[in-house]
Amino acid sequence: MVPMISARDSDSENDDVHVDVDVDDDDDDDDELFDINNSMCTKKRKLGQWLACKIFLTDETHTRKPRIARDRDSALAFVQSFSDDVFKNHFRVTRETFNEIVSRMITVYPGKQGSGILNYERALLRGKCSTPCSGATTLELKLCVTLRLLAGASHCDMIWFGVQTGSVHNIFHSTLKLINAAYPNEEIFNFNPEGDKEKFEEEVERMSNEWASIMHAKRGHRFFEGTILAGDGLVVPIKAPTSFDRKGGDIGMYRNRKGCFALIVAAFCDAFCRFRYFEVSWPGSTNDITAYQQTNLYRMFTKAMIPTKYHMVLDEAYGGIGGDFHLTPFTRSQLRKARRESVTKYKKMKSFNHFLSSQRITIERCFGMFVRKFGILWKTLDYSLSTNTLILQVCAKLHNLCINHWMKAGDRATEIQKIDNDFRLQNDARIFTNTTSGRERNTVDDVRKKVLGMSNSNDTEDRPLASARRWEIAEDLYDKGIRYDTRADNDFTLTDANDVFI
Repeated sequence: MVPMISARDSDSENDDVHVDVDVDDDDDDDDELFDINNSMCTKKRKLGQWLACKIFLTDETHTRKPRIARDRDSALAFVQSFSDDVFKNHFRVTRETFNEIVSRMITVYPGKQGSGILNYERALLRGKCSTPCSGATTLELKLCVTLRLLAGASHCDMIWFGVQTGSVHNIFHSTLKLINAAYPNEEIFNFNPEGDKEKFEEEVERMSNEWASIMHAKRGHRFFEGTILAGDGLVVPIKAPTSFDRKGGDIGMYRNRKGCFALIVAAFCDAFCRFRYFEVSWPGSTNDITAYQQTNLYRMFTKAMIPTKYHMVLDEAYGGIGGDFHLTPFTRSQLRKARRESVTKYKKMKSFNHFLSSQRITIERCFGMFVRKFGILWKTLDYSLSTNTLILQVCAKLHNLCINHWMKAGDRATEIQKIDNDFRLQNDARIFTNTTSGRERNTVDDVRKKVLGMSNSNDTEDRPLASARRWEIAEDLYDKGIRYDTRADNDFTLTDANDVFI
């Protein structure tokens, strides 16, 4: 049905709108009157809306509330009243480390003044003038908020520090950038061969001595001398990156084989679980060996920027690299072939794999400490790609700061200082060597024949898997009394010269 439009009496004084229907196309007077009345109706309706809005705004119940006074000083005072253990559990760092971070952040505080201290003082003054009832947000307060978020707290919990929920993200992001700038990569990771060459060689020698000293304390011999790093890759789940974050790239390259979107971290640590190389540059679909071959660390080894007597220990995922710089375990096929040829050779190779694993497990322990310390890594990172990378970098640096404090004042500080003192005495006496055993080394041809004999293909002799150092260490273990019991593939025993188990 067609709706009917009724025409009201134009003489009615209460009618505001006159609606008429013109059925005569020849006379347009009624149409003109209809347009005029509609225009008047629109103006009256807008005037009524304006008056209603004015009454609403002037009503006492809807006036804008004054700025809420936030007692931030009391929150900081309460934090300072924490015991050392509570403070460390709350912020994941010790009180000394916390104060050190604040001091370093002040020195790099950005601004137009000549120094970071002046910039920070000017920022505090402006903050006090703009929010006199709440006080300025100091770096101590910002660091408390940031560390609590890294520890796994929620954004809503930050109101306890007198911070508005809408400002938490800006505080978090700006503080992360300040921490990252306060501790440059070259300083916190301390692995830079392009700087002072003598200082770098001394540091690398110190790292090698730490590994050998720990092995001597556990096994009674300085096995695997020359080890400086243990490395592996870490998968960090993230939310699906936006088109802007991935710069138009395929979103599928961020999907890991485990079914989640992720970032790949290439990390390498020393004997005390400190990250010495840490880089986040690859999407989740990248495998570990591809990521490592694109790092600056790989270039250091291949370009002989690191002395040839040093190496690092890796797992079987890096077996395609090979060479004397990268010690990886013997593969299962190589072990099966060696067992068919000689039981002695099989024992040597299995012993090598076991002791290699005992060193390589250090990077797994490092990852465990890293993830357990920072609760933000317990769930999917839901920030942008750049912020996610920044979070991982800052967490790695805070991890190193915690390890450094533990080495100076922890339970094993005396033992660690003894290792360092022994290293200095050995350097002074010039008696520290890098030989893998007390016997004479095999000739290059002998070692190459043994390595080629364990090959599973007919590749040329200069392929990367031909590692002379790996077989030489395996023979050194056998010469020093390490025997593998073939009765149980996972049992390793240290025997004397007569093969009597002890």
